[in-house]
Amino acid sequence: MAISIDAYHRLCLLLRTRVIDSASLVNHFETDINSIRRLDSINTVGDLIDVLESRDVLGPNNIDNLIYIVTAVNRENPDSEIQRAVQELHHHDRMEGVIPRVERHPIERVHQLIINEIGFKWKQLARELDIPEGIIDSLESMHRGNFVEMVREVLNFHRDNAPDYSWRTKLQRALTEARRNDLSLRVGDILSASRIH
Repeated sequence: MAISIDAYHRLCLLLRTRVIDSASLVNHFETDINSIRRLDSINTVGDLIDVLESRDVLGPNNIDNLIYIVTAVNRENPDSEIQRAVQELHHHDRMEGVIPRVERHPIERVHQLIINEIGFKWKQLARELDIPEGIIDSLESMHRGNFVEMVREVLNFHRDNAPDYSWRTKLQRALTEARRNDLSLRVGDILSASRIH
């Protein structure tokens, strides 16, 4: 089952800060996660969502696991806001056409993840990707604080100019150097699951 990206993100946002009260919720996804270290690091529903997205078993085009999470969270702590979001989803599903959504390419997913998460560290990321200071200054003056566009251009510049054999390694190293090792790991998970080097 698929839903719009906006509806998916809205529901995830409502769930992200919830603390996981029951180990059974995380244990349900043990096979999908397939890493004891990752399982042990999951404390909130947001952590669980991030890991499942990186494993490619959760997203706007695959919400069965999200429905399971919503049901489990709502059973433990009923919430009217989550209930409303779920009702909107069901209404949206009835209105949705029959044409399935096209799954996004893993590189596009990586770029979107970084765009959504990098925040004010975007300049440090750009420098670690060896983007010239003049280009960084031009991006700032052209986009005037629009982080989404600045980061998108940085990532596209890197993808277009880095050799195929090293763009992934350089991107992950740059994220780590920009003190976003969490993003580096998530990028690695997405690309490894897709067998992109």
